[in-house]
Amino acid sequence: MTISRLRGLSVVIGSGKGWESEGWRAAVETARIAESCGFHSIWLTDGGRDVDEVRHNPALVAAAVAVNTRRIRVRVEVADPPASDPLRVAEEWSVVDNLSDARVELLSRLRGDRAGAQILSVRELWSGKPVLRAGPGEEEYSVRTYPAPRRPEPTCWFADLGAGPASGIPPELNAGVFIAGELAVDRIAQRAGLLRDQFQAMRGRPARLAVAAGTTLRPEEVQEIYALGVEELVYTLDIEATRDHLAEAVTELARAKGLTDIA
Repeated sequence: MTISRLRGLSVVIGSGKGWESEGWRAAVETARIAESCGFHSIWLTDGGRDVDEVRHNPALVAAAVAVNTRRIRVRVEVADPPASDPLRVAEEWSVVDNLSDARVELLSRLRGDRAGAQILSVRELWSGKPVLRAGPGEEEYSVRTYPAPRRPEPTCWFADLGAGPASGIPPELNAGVFIAGELAVDRIAQRAGLLRDQFQAMRGRPARLAVAAGTTLRPEEVQEIYALGVEELVYTLDIEATRDHLAEAVTELARAKGLTDIA
C-alpha cells in the first residue's frame, strides 16, 4: 500500500490586534510562501472562537488567498454556513471555487447532526438544486446558484476534537476528518482506528484523515502516524509571533519537516 505523506500548514486568522490591515496581508503571504515551500494545503481557522463573537467573512479571506496562489489546497473554517441565506453562502463559495480553480475546501467545527445538515444544505445548492425566492411583486421564482462552481460538489472536512463518535457527517458528503488538538501519538492511533472503522461501516470506505501535528514529533512518530492511513500532517504557524520574519519561519518549518520544494 502506498502511504501519502502530505503536509499542511494551519494559521489562525482574524484574532488579535492588527488584523484590520497587516494581519490579513500576513495570512495571504503565509499561504503564498507555504505553496513555494511545498506544503500541500493551507488551513485558515478562527481558533475555535465562541459562536457569538464577531467573525471575519471566511469566503473573502479564501478569495484573497486563492488569487495569490496556484497549487496549494485552500481549506477554510466556516463557523455556521446557514446563519445567512444558504443560497448566498453557496454562491460566495462558488465564486471562491472558480477563483481557486477548484482548490477551496470547507472545514466545520460544528458537532452532531446539525453540522452535517447545514453543510448538506450548502452542498445541494452547490450542485445546482433550484430553490424558490421572492421576486418582483412577491412572486416566487426558481433560482440556482450563480455562478456555477467548478466542481459538482464541495470537499468538506469536519474537525474531530479527540472524543466521542464521528456523528453528524452524512454518508453522501465528500468529507474528511481533521483530528485537531495535537494529540499524543497513542491517542491519534486510537482516534484514527475508531474513525476508520466508523467510516468503513457507514460508507464502505476508509476515512480521509488529516492530523494536527506538534512540531516536536520525532521522525519515527511521524512515520507511525502516516502508517495509520493518515493522509496529511498539519503543522501550526503563529502569525502573530512570526509576522516580521514570515518567510524565514515558514521555510525553516518546511525544511524541518522534510519538504523538498524549497528554492
